[in-house]
Amino acid sequence: MLIVGWAMAIYGLSAAGQGGDQVGKPPWWLARGFFVPLPFLLPIAAAAFAAANHRWSRRVGLLAAAAIGVVAVIDRIDSPGVAAAEGVTALIGVLCTLAATAGRVPPVSG
Repeated sequence: MLIVGWAMAIYGLSAAGQGGDQVGKPPWWLARGFFVPLPFLLPIAAAAFAAANHRWSRRVGLLAAAAIGVVAVIDRIDSPGVAAAEGVTALIGVLCTLAATAGRVPPVSG
């Protein structure tokens, strides 16, 4: 569930960016025809940690959601529609990460 959730978050970021670019208000990471992959690095890392079933999946997922939230705050002036979509994507990332990792039990040290 967590892998699919972060894959959809990555798709949502790219769809929001392309939509903003088409209406003439691109986000900062698509401005001036250059693609800067910074907003995608932590969500990709979150999906990779989830795929590896790593014990830090929750921390990396929450960090990725916070990073998307920071991207939304940066975009709120120049492209508010894209910023709203990025903010919703960050919220979905938090909720998906918490829901997918809520029942995990840490391994017993012995």
